[in-house]
Amino acid sequence: MLCKRSGLPPACGSDKTIVLFTLADAPGNLAAALATFTQQGVNATYIQSSADSVAGRVCFFIEVAGHAHDAAVAAALGQLEPIATSIKVLGSFTAGTTSTAIAAIASR
Repeated sequence: MLCKRSGLPPACGSDKTIVLFTLADAPGNLAAALATFTQQGVNATYIQSSADSVAGRVCFFIEVAGHAHDAAVAAALGQLEPIATSIKVLGSFTAGTTSTAIAAIASR
């Protein structure tokens, strides 16, 4: 899992985290990946996919409630590791600032 955790802003209690992960394109993989968040009580507030038909992989961009350093989010990401072929935490930010946060992350 790739992440610049030292560069994340401190948790404020009303945070969201954006994660990019890749799965093999196979039945049940997305359900298993999303179950890691459900099992930890982490709400997915946005998800988008992009298939790479040549490589047989699907890339998912997901926004979840909570900070990357929160125990539940960190546990969900830990459970996601054996399911995903790659995981990258793009950042955590204060809820309600999504468009600003996505623009800042995209400029890195």
